Amino acid sequence: NLPIKKSTEPCEPAKKALILLIVLSIVITVCFAFVFYSYNENGQVFFGEYLELKRLLLLCVSLFFILFGLFFAYFNSSRNPNGWGAMQKPQLILGMIAIFTYVGVEVTIQSNLGELLKFEVDGSGFNPLGLKVMNDAQIAPFISLYWGGLMIGRWVGAITVFNPSRGLKKALYIIVPYIAFCVILMVNYGFYSSSEIIAFSSCGTNSDAQDYVLNETEVFLAENFQLEDSKEFLRECLFPIAFREKWLENWETTRDLMMGGSPNPLAGENLISRLDVVHRECGGETLMATDYGRLRGIVVLNRSLEQGVE
Repeated sequence: NLPIKKSTEPCEPAKKALILLIVLSIVITVCFAFVFYSYNENGQVFFGEYLELKRLLLLCVSLFFILFGLFFAYFNSSRNPNGWGAMQKPQLILGMIAIFTYVGVEVTIQSNLGELLKFEVDGSGFNPLGLKVMNDAQIAPFISLYWGGLMIGRWVGAITVFNPSRGLKKALYIIVPYIAFCVILMVNYGFYSSSEIIAFSSCGTNSDAQDYVLNETEVFLAENFQLEDSKEFLRECLFPIAFREKWLENWETTRDLMMGGSPNPLAGENLISRLDVVHRECGGETLMATDYGRLRGIVVLNRSLEQGVE
């Protein structure tokens, strides 16, 4: 059955939200108008000395008003939601801040990367990275590589949407990034040397391995020991101690071990003593005492059953 297209619910008035958004739009427009004006000759004369500092100040003023306005809406709508419309929902306010921050960082990196590659240090012909100064055409492949790298992450993140089986998901986590990387290479065919391709294809390996180990171990603990939300305990406590004590080598080898069929990378005869070491160092900071007691108790029970069978 098709969903009902027509809704009879009345639109909720949001006069307070409308006024706030209009004020924010005016402040942002004025600040950025001054910033853009500072780039022509009359504007540079108008602003005088410390031009870059004054531009930065204008941008900080607009940023302050945006954040202040959103938090103002968040706290006031929690006391009295009338007149705030959808902005009475904290998910919307926090989501706006998150998107604003994420997109701002994403675009800023891309813009500054191009300027960095074009910037010449003291007439040396090289940029601060030690590469030859480039023009707009030469920096295009690097900008493409940056956006392509973000695309790889989004493709990998979309794998779970299709709810594949556990084995297929493991395979896709390895295959999909390189398929996406091949797309980037085809779009920029002939621009990258083999050494550049190898260097980029190896980027993020440690981060990907860490995410995989943490996610799979969290699922393992939830399914077998009923421990929920254990990722902080794993990331901040268990695995750092395991690497330090040489129980495990690093994130990559641990991932390979788990992909080879070992759901518990710490399995061994001295597992109980290892858990005791972890608990002594971390205390109840990342894992509650009751959760640790249940985890240790199940391990002891399983060992007793195994010895009884033998």
